[in-house]
Formats: sequence, C-alpha cells, structure tokens
Amino acid sequence: MNKTNVVYKELEKFQVYRQQIEDLFHQITLILKDCCENEFLSFEQIKELETISQFLNSEAFRVAVVGEYSKGKSTLLNALLGEKIQPVRTIPCTGTISVLKYGTQKRVTCVYKNGKQEEISLEQYQEKASIDKDIAKGRFSEGLKKNPIKEIIFEHPNLELCKNGVTILDSPGLNEHPERTAVTKQLLEDIDAIIFLTNSSDSLKQTEIELIQELKISLNGGISDQPASNLFLVVNKWDLLDDEEEQERQDVKERIELICLGETALISGENRIHFLSAQKVLKAIIEQSDSQHLDNFQYFTQSLETFLAKDRGLLKFQKVPNQIHNLVEVSIKQLGQTDQDFEEKLKSSEAEKQKMIEQIGQISGCHGRINKLASETSKQIKEKLHEALDNWGKENLKDRLTDKVIHWSSSHSLEKEQEAVIKDYQQQFSEDLKCEITKFEKDKLIPLIKENCLILDQQLKLEFEKIKRGIDGIEQQIKSDLTNELNTILESIEIEFILGEEIRISAGLSGACVVGLLLLETLLPMFVIILTPVILGFVIDGLSRKHDKNKEIKLKNKVFEQGWKSFRKSLDPMKKKLDEIVFSTIDKRVEKADSIITEFISLYENMLEAQEKLYQETIEKRQTNKTMITQKSQELQQFSKQIEQLVNDF
Repeated sequence: MNKTNVVYKELEKFQVYRQQIEDLFHQITLILKDCCENEFLSFEQIKELETISQFLNSEAFRVAVVGEYSKGKSTLLNALLGEKIQPVRTIPCTGTISVLKYGTQKRVTCVYKNGKQEEISLEQYQEKASIDKDIAKGRFSEGLKKNPIKEIIFEHPNLELCKNGVTILDSPGLNEHPERTAVTKQLLEDIDAIIFLTNSSDSLKQTEIELIQELKISLNGGISDQPASNLFLVVNKWDLLDDEEEQERQDVKERIELICLGETALISGENRIHFLSAQKVLKAIIEQSDSQHLDNFQYFTQSLETFLAKDRGLLKFQKVPNQIHNLVEVSIKQLGQTDQDFEEKLKSSEAEKQKMIEQIGQISGCHGRINKLASETSKQIKEKLHEALDNWGKENLKDRLTDKVIHWSSSHSLEKEQEAVIKDYQQQFSEDLKCEITKFEKDKLIPLIKENCLILDQQLKLEFEKIKRGIDGIEQQIKSDLTNELNTILESIEIEFILGEEIRISAGLSGACVVGLLLLETLLPMFVIILTPVILGFVIDGLSRKHDKNKEIKLKNKVFEQGWKSFRKSLDPMKKKLDEIVFSTIDKRVEKADSIITEFISLYENMLEAQEKLYQETIEKRQTNKTMITQKSQELQQFSKQIEQLVNDF
C-alpha cells in the first residue's frame, strides 16, 4: 500500500482537543436534556445545543485547491493524498467539484443536481471527474450545461490529511468556462483556506492576479483593501527551472513575492508562498524516497497544518467553548430561578391553604349572622302581624259585618226547620267573615310578610355574595373538579336569591299564601262548636210558640253576636297560627341557607384537603428538585471549567 511520508502532528493534536471538547459537550448535553425533561429548563437550551452540535459534527476544515487549468491541481492533490486518485491530463479536467474526505472505507458517491445519489467505482470516478476530450478542446458550453452531476464525494481511510479533520475540494479550473468559474466561487463561501496554483514558467499572469484579487475579497467578506491570511500560493513545476541560472530563479521568486506581499499585498501571514514540483513530490511519496522536492512539500504541508490547527482552528473553535460557557451560565442561572420558583410556589401553596382556612371561618360565621337575621326578621314580622291583626279587629270590622246581617236569608221554614235556618245564617256569617279575612290577607298580611322576606332575602344575598367573592379569589389559583361544583351551587343561589323580582316574591310568599285559609280553618270549627247549642236553646224557648218578623231579626242578631264573640276569642289562636306560619317561612329560608353554607364548607374542606396534599407534594418535590438542581449546577460548572482549561492549555 502506498503511503505518504507526511505526518500532521499539529492537526492530530487539534483533533484530540476537538474530541475532548465534544466529549465534554456531550456530558453537558445529557445534563441539560435531563433538566429539560424534569422541567427545570426550557427547550430553548435544546435548540442552542443542536446549533453547537451541528458545528462540532461538521468537518473541521475545508480547503479548496483552485487555479487555472493545466497548472497541476490534480497532481498536487494526489501528492497531498499520497495516492494517484485524481485524473491527470494535459487538457482541462475536473468538470465538476470533487470532495475528498476521510471515510472508514473507500467509497465514491456521485451526487446529482436532481438530488439523486449513487455509489460508483474508482474508475467511474476518474471518468466522471474529467471532461470529455472533444468538449475540453473547445465545445465547453454544451457539455457543461448538460452535465447532471453536482459533486463527487470521494472517501478513503488512508487520506492522512483528511483523517485529521480536513476536507479537500477540487474545483473546476478557473477561467476555463464561465459555468465552472461560477461553481468555484460558490464553493468558496464556506472555506477555511485556499491553495492557489500557478506555474513557475508562466507565473501570475494578469488573469491570475485578477483571480487572486477576487478570491481575496471573497475570503475577507467583501473587504477589498486588506490581504487574505488564509490564501496559500503554490508555484508549481519549480523543477522546470532547475537548469536555469540561480539569478533567474531568484528573480521569479522576488517578482511573485513583490506582487503578493508588496505595498498592495494580496496575501498576509508567514509561509504563505511555496515553490514546489507536485509531480516530483508524488513520485517520491510513491517510491518512498527522499528528495529536496519532498522536503519543500513537507514544509508547505506543515505551514498549511500550522495555519489550520493554530490560527484558523483556534479562531474557528474558540467560539464553541465560549458558546458552551455562555449556555452553561444561562442554564445555571435558569436553574437557580427554577429553584426560586419552587420556593415561591411553596409559599403560594401555603398562602392558599391559609386563605381557605380563613374562608371556611368566614363562611362558618355566616351561620350566626343568618340565624340572627332570621330571628330579628321573625320578631319584626310577628310584632307587625299582631299589631295589624289587633287593628283589623278594631277598625269597624264589626260594623261592616253587622251591615251584612240584614241580607242573610234562608230557604227553610223557621217554624218547621229551625236548625236548617240557623245553619244557613251561620254559613252566611262565615262567608262574610271569610271575605273580610281574605281582604285583610291581601291588603295587610301578604304585603307585610313579602316586604320583610324581601329584606331577609337581600341580606342573604349579601352574605352569599361575600362567599362568592372568596370563591372567585381561590378559583384563580385552584384548578379542580370542585370548581364546577361550586359554580353549580352559585347558580342555584343566583336563581333563588338574586335573579328577577318575580322569583324573589314567589319565594317570599311560598308560606304566606296559605295564611287566610289557615285562619278560616282555625275560626270556623270554633264558631260552629260554640254557636250551635246557644241557638238551639233560643229556638226552643221562643220560636216554638210564636212566629213573627222580629223573631227572624232577633235570630240573625243572636247568630251574629255569638259568632262575633266566638271570632274575638279566636284572635289569640290566630296570632299563634300566624306566628307558626311566619316562623315556618323564615325557617325554610334559614334551612336552605344553612344547607348551602354547609355544602360550601364541605367543598372548602375538600379543597383544603386537596391543597394540603398538594402542599405536601410540593414540599417533597421541592426537596428532591433542590438536591437535583444543586447537583446539576455543580456538574455544569465543573464541565465548563474543564472546557475553559482545555482552551487555555491548547
């Protein structure tokens, strides 16, 4: 197997340095991903990791070999690679870009402009990398336009230069054809160094100087008045001047150095111009022999290596440790903030728990306030009802009833059906009294009860609005199914206590509407029991002996007097019955309010239990996370310091 005598110790050292950076970066990546999975960090860090990773995994250096055709580019490439790989002809070659890189096995891949790729043999590679003779002799345009190949990638395990992180790009010869020149300029967009070839016998023609000017500007990012530090000039075929006078050889060197390094320098940096014979070097490498040409070549490769490893390499990879360091610093800061957030969350959880306890206390206090309101309301209604009932009994009620006696009548005979007549009069007295009671209910009792129940409703509404405000405040922090339950209860409160006037009135009169009916049920049985024996005695004593009109009037009056007396005696029982109705009405409202409050308290206690569980879980998670965050921060700091030390050592 043919091997090159050239070794690349500086690049090997740089690759070790780079690998160490990659290993540390891998450790940092694992830590940051672990932190992201545990929600200690945002995934912004992962994006930054991917950017750095792509840079580290890309080829370390890209070196392009350019120049006009027939300057020996392919021969120089073969010398750099230590093997005859590139096709060598005296006519223009390299009709497409060849990418030479290290691979674990020898492989050639052809990449087409349509995106298709295919693996080809070495013989096919040499054929595809060349231009057809006929096309090369003049018909460039047609052949190049029809060329479907974008680039050819050649991989080889024995390419020593490429093995040390260098990718070499063999470009189409400049000035051979506009299409190939455009391709060459395109590949220079992301290049680390350029090796520009010229011939010793016809070195640095005006067209070449113009090309170098263009390359210099491109390498300097568009700046035209500065020399390029990453441009190497190789004067090839130097062996052709071996037979010339030393002075003539010296004149060629001085002319080249004046053009490239003079006042309007094209190139800057040490050891950027080299005089070689690529053909003699390749022969010495293949034959494993020593020669001055091989020494000159080794000096050139060492200069290129030094530039790549120490100048370009440090410049290129210095930003990677800086990026990693900045990423670590930001991550450590965010980890600290995450730790602080956990602490704040813990405090917030404790505050919410305390807020719930206070709210339960406030809701419990509603019991006392509502019972007090109910007691006061009941007392007020009772007093007003008693007063109204007393006034009603005194306000011409007897006169109004007396005026109606004259209109009583009976279809039965007083002489023959005395009991039936008495019952008719009794029934008509009851009807008259019922009308008065109904009117009293409508004008006095119902408005009085309604008014006081509305006042109670408004007070209950205020109490429940306080509870609702407390719930709304906690709802902002607590998210659970209990929230829906609370909302359901609140909706029922709204319907019963808050919405429309008609609903409130209806609720307020739910017990009061039966007052009149209950009064009649209390009065009439009493009236019948007391009245009937008296009237019967009256009939036996008088009516059986003689009948006249006055007897009928006296009977009516007697029925009325006994009925009135019976009614007056029933007022106290009526008051008690009214009290029972009022108390029942108020009690129903209090019971409803108490049941809602009890349900609120139950829900709050459930929420408090859930919050206590969450609080305990937060404490446990806080301790676990704090330990993990501290550990991750320390590991990140450790790896960051190791990277910093690596940079300093290199």
